[in-house]
Amino acid sequence: VSKVLERVRLVLREALVLELIHRDLTAIPLPRASERDKAAQHLEPQQVRLLPEYAEASRSPLMALLLRLLVQLGLRKGEALGLQWGDVDFKEATLRVERQYTLQGNKADIGLLKTRAAKRVLPLPHDLLTRLQARHEDLCSEGFRPKDLQGAFVFGLDRPLDVNAPNHFLRRLVARIRAEHPEFPEVRIHDLRHTAASLMLARGLDVSLVADKLGHATPGVTLSVYRHLLQEERRAGVLPLEDLLSGPRHTA
Repeated sequence: VSKVLERVRLVLREALVLELIHRDLTAIPLPRASERDKAAQHLEPQQVRLLPEYAEASRSPLMALLLRLLVQLGLRKGEALGLQWGDVDFKEATLRVERQYTLQGNKADIGLLKTRAAKRVLPLPHDLLTRLQARHEDLCSEGFRPKDLQGAFVFGLDRPLDVNAPNHFLRRLVARIRAEHPEFPEVRIHDLRHTAASLMLARGLDVSLVADKLGHATPGVTLSVYRHLLQEERRAGVLPLEDLLSGPRHTA
């Protein structure tokens, strides 16, 4: 960001010299971040357990499945809404992410993923695979043929759910949780992606693997975003010389 800002300042100063502009715009202070732009946060494991418990007790099992997908795989909301049944490989237990459903201006539409790395194939945990299979079987029992479902959206069939529906559902869900657990934080949809990342890093997954799962271009991006989550792990890595010398050896 600093490099970009410096380049912008150089361009503006050159434009002033060339009299393309008539004020020194570099003197204008940068706007402060809005108070509504809250810093990202993540749920602790005991809090994560409450989320699907309350979601599955709600009247929207489809939304409960969506939240579970977000918090287990770390998908972006738009990536989850863009999933089609053809992206789910029940035999190989994988999920292909290759499109997103997001706001394009003032209208929600299917679009390309932000980066090449965002296009990825993710292994599905057994519990999540089972829930997706159950949802698929329910649709088939309602009269849909498996072949016809290939191009249907997992969350919405002929078109995805409203792009704001997950936000509204989570807001109401958190309000119900906080009524019985006041310490539960007021998380947003994107915080579930941060939660997934924190759970993976806390379990010792290699940063490069976490980057692949999140669809980051490089592990450096993952480190820059989630470096604060590794503070406890870094403290745990401070060992006496004897422990370093006597610990298990790893070979390449």
